[in-house]
Amino acid sequence: MLQRKLAELEDDSRLKERDYLEQLAESAAISKKQKEELRGMAAKLEAVDEDLAENKLKLSAAEGRIAGLENEIVKVEGKFSATFVKATLLVFAKSQNS
Repeated sequence: MLQRKLAELEDDSRLKERDYLEQLAESAAISKKQKEELRGMAAKLEAVDEDLAENKLKLSAAEGRIAGLENEIVKVEGKFSATFVKATLLVFAKSQNS
């Protein structure tokens, strides 16, 4: 009777140990997969950071071009206004002389 109980306990212990080892191996595989995924995500993040930096440079360059074009528009508008005023004055002066 005691031998049988001891045999049962040993069998139970072996089953638990085997289950534990299987769970440990599964846990190690999951951990390895998660580490690989983390490395992949880190690489993607680095690529996104590089894209962001590149896009910031492009945006800055575009903003600089926009500012330059806005300045050109102001100059052209100023010249146009001055020319328009001169032409209006000439027309007015001619109409006064007539």
